[in-house]
Amino acid sequence: MGLRGSIAAEINERVIFEHCLHPWTIHLTSGHRPPPPKVNDGNLQAKASDKRAEDTYNDAAAVLHEALEIQKHLAAQDAVLAKLVLASG
Repeated sequence: MGLRGSIAAEINERVIFEHCLHPWTIHLTSGHRPPPPKVNDGNLQAKASDKRAEDTYNDAAAVLHEALEIQKHLAAQDAVLAKLVLASG
């Protein structure tokens, strides 16, 4: 298992670990958005709580997007490094 395989294995382990800690992250990785909670129009605290939950979800989705972009970059970097190793050997 090369560097790329090691990185992929570590990312998979981390994703599984985070799913155990935070079940809501499965919604992020599966692409499904959880249904919004029902809001009582007369309850301002509930609205504020829903807004915070929505903001948290959006922040987590942005972090996941960045992690996936980093993973793509690392895979491309690994391919270049592998070519360099083969060329030097």
